Amino acid sequence: MSQSNHSRVDGASDQLISLGSSLVAGAQSGYAWYSQSSLFAFGFYPQGTGYVVAIWLVGLEENTVVWTAYRDDPPVSPDSKLELTHKGELVLFSDYDGVNKTIAADISYAVINNNGNFVLHNHHSGVVWQSFNRPTDSLLQGQRLFAGNELVSSVSKTDYSSGGFHIKMQMDGNLVMYPINTDDEGGTNAYWDSSTNNPTIKNSKNYLYVPKQYRFTAYGWQQFTSHQAALY
Repeated sequence: MSQSNHSRVDGASDQLISLGSSLVAGAQSGYAWYSQSSLFAFGFYPQGTGYVVAIWLVGLEENTVVWTAYRDDPPVSPDSKLELTHKGELVLFSDYDGVNKTIAADISYAVINNNGNFVLHNHHSGVVWQSFNRPTDSLLQGQRLFAGNELVSSVSKTDYSSGGFHIKMQMDGNLVMYPINTDDEGGTNAYWDSSTNNPTIKNSKNYLYVPKQYRFTAYGWQQFTSHQAALY
């Protein structure tokens, strides 16, 4: 595992993860990369008898998983490996089925930001891939849920595969909760909505934004301070 300080344009300092860095599931150490604040971690997180690739909020008594990769695939076995290869690829080497999964390519370095966003950069410092663009069941501070996208609940606090509910940012600006496997059209199956829809406007510019110190899940808001949430 290799991490070093990397100063961003905005003056914040994050931990740079260089090519050749790797993580091993079930290892005593070297199973996660941490943000500079140590508030967030990206790596292998236990699920059942195996591990999932996840991002979690590090707590004093309990961690909170906020994102998972390949969430509906079986957990990988101990000794599976996640590597940022010298070829510039982020690859999951799984001992479970022997199938390697390439998450992204054309990478020069990676960063787990202090807001929980795991970002892969190319040699121009451009963003190749970021977890904020692929939410699962949670949104973090500074993250947006754009029109047409959704969050899907997890099965439980310890099983991070897709659960029975989803919340969708509709094209008309309405944020709506539905049971899984029901028709989203017309809103007849919705059990909650934000009442922010405008029938005359249907475009991709609407989004849900999570301000600082909030976390939003498929079950609702988790508030860390008294800041307000916003729909745009």
